[in-house]
Amino acid sequence: MSEKIYAAHIAEDKAIHLLEEHLAKVGDRAEAYASPFASGEWAKLAGRWHDLGKYSAHFQKMIYEANGMEAHVESGGDGPRNHSSAGALYAVGNLVYEGR
Repeated sequence: MSEKIYAAHIAEDKAIHLLEEHLAKVGDRAEAYASPFASGEWAKLAGRWHDLGKYSAHFQKMIYEANGMEAHVESGGDGPRNHSSAGALYAVGNLVYEGR
C-alpha cells in the first residue's frame, strides 16, 4: 500500500504542495504577523487549521482529478467540497470546550 500524499495545491507542472507543509507555513506566517499585537498563538492555530477540510477524500479526489492525476483516496470521493469549515468546527470542538 502506498503512502497517502495529501495535497494543498498542485502546480501546473504537477508539483504537489504538501498539505502538512502548507498548514505549518501558513501558521508560522500568521503567528509572525499577529505577534506584535499579542495574538501570535491564536493566529498560528488559525493558520494551521484554516484548510483542515482539504484532508477529506472529497477534496483530495477533486484536486488530483482537476490536475489530471490519479486520486489517492480509498473512498468517499464524491460529495461536497467545502474545505474551509472543518478548521472552524475543529476550533469550536477543541477550544470552546476546553474553556479557552
